[in-house]
Amino acid sequence: MNLMDELFAMIKEEMIKIRIFFHHNQYVPTGLTPIQRRQTYSRLYYQFIKYAFGFRYCNDSAKTVKLRLLIDDMPLKGEERAEFVHYLYQLNTTQEFQQGKVCIIDDGIAEVDSKTHLPLQFMDVVLGSMCFKLNDKHKDKNPETNKRGKRTIAKEKLYKHINQLIRALYPNFNIGVSTGIRKESDRWSQGYRHWSFKPSDRERDASRTKKQQNNPAQPNE
Repeated sequence: MNLMDELFAMIKEEMIKIRIFFHHNQYVPTGLTPIQRRQTYSRLYYQFIKYAFGFRYCNDSAKTVKLRLLIDDMPLKGEERAEFVHYLYQLNTTQEFQQGKVCIIDDGIAEVDSKTHLPLQFMDVVLGSMCFKLNDKHKDKNPETNKRGKRTIAKEKLYKHINQLIRALYPNFNIGVSTGIRKESDRWSQGYRHWSFKPSDRERDASRTKKQQNNPAQPNE
């Protein structure tokens, strides 16, 4: 909790920004080719970098902002990794980056290990806490005692503390949806945001909703 106090103090002082990206499993993409399915990570990560930080609004000077991307342990190797890195550099040609006067510098894309990278360790705590809540892990009980374990209770306390820190910045914060904006530049100016990604071509699988998973249908006798 003390670490999170420090992190959100830095967010408030505009020293750091955090964007949490997630998608609900109930929204199933349709019409994807086998290649697109295989490239799920690279395609989603590309969209995340392109849009989630609002780079279009980050620079009100005449100078170009130089950007480095330090990516935590890419699950890609060889040719797939090289192709992904190439497409990330192509962000420099997009309207979002050109209007924002943002440029990924040469040799500016690298992998890092969050275990040895302090800012990523901070972010991992936040990400883990959000995942814990979004997946209803705070409700997990020991099947033998029908009670929640000490670790579960401690994790819920941490989540509630983080939620309070976020709400101190944005009183109407809702964990399960994309963080709201009043004007487009908020996509950059807000220190903390959630982005709930929904494929443009999708169908909804009601069996994957929390309500259905928490209350599975009983078979007919």
